[in-house]
Amino acid sequence: MKRVKIGSANARGFFFFLLITTVMAALIKLSKTYESTYKILVKVTEIPIDKTIQSISPEEIEVKVENSGFAILRNNWSTPEAYISFKSLNKNEADRTYQYSLSNNLSNIEHTLSDNLNLISVIGDEVVVIVDEMESKEIAIHPNVQLEYASGYRAKEELNIEPKLVRAVGPHYILDKLEVIDTELFVQKDVKDNVEVTVAIAIADSLQEVKFDVTNFIITQEVTKFTEGTVTVPITVLNNGNNKVKIFPKEVEVVYSVNLDDFENIKGKDFVVTCDFSNSSENNNYLPLTIKKQPKEVSLARLVDKQVQYLVID
Repeated sequence: MKRVKIGSANARGFFFFLLITTVMAALIKLSKTYESTYKILVKVTEIPIDKTIQSISPEEIEVKVENSGFAILRNNWSTPEAYISFKSLNKNEADRTYQYSLSNNLSNIEHTLSDNLNLISVIGDEVVVIVDEMESKEIAIHPNVQLEYASGYRAKEELNIEPKLVRAVGPHYILDKLEVIDTELFVQKDVKDNVEVTVAIAIADSLQEVKFDVTNFIITQEVTKFTEGTVTVPITVLNNGNNKVKIFPKEVEVVYSVNLDDFENIKGKDFVVTCDFSNSSENNNYLPLTIKKQPKEVSLARLVDKQVQYLVID
């Protein structure tokens, strides 16, 4: 019996012919049209903040498709995903389930497939989504800010934060005790210019189950250069009844801080300083002084003298 040597020309020709024949047979087979079953992973999108998905059933949709063996082979390498908007779900009022009709949304399912696959049918009628409802509450935001102003500068207004409220969604036992929440700490020194900074909400470990519709906030404050001024203000005696009361002195100096732009507008008549005779005592002939009124432009005001001497005239 003769043996065929692998290295001989006849052997190489035989194996080459066998390879070509096998490849041609495979190509002919793959070029034919076939039916196949695919699984498409279901994902729900655009979920409202006050809801959470507990389960999706089935998690994968089975579909029948047809195309050439080449197309089916190429698509076997990955699992397509069907994205279903929460808005397209139909709520079952009897319970907390939502339904997604497969027969009414064939075009959406077909879009998840590659262009070279033809959808024949979908196995099953609907996808059932079970949703948990979360409690919702508006929480005040507290700006956690530490500002140190440069010499001669002060805030012209209070700190402003936008938005002032945040919508929190989470379990009742957490939200019931939550009234205000801080931002992350912001520190700035030698402040001379207006403040405008974006800060994040400070989420403690105890709030990990809570979702917030806003997590970043803008804090602003107008900062201006201030100067000090002094005015002389007459003292008004209150509650002296029928008593003739003389005070010494009759006027007092008030030192105030004001925005440099408003300095020329501040006058002594814009202040009211009083002493209350009902606070008099037989053991003391002095009455404390109080600034009852000051211009809105004035940020700080103080009396040079804190009290006034009085005398009752019979």
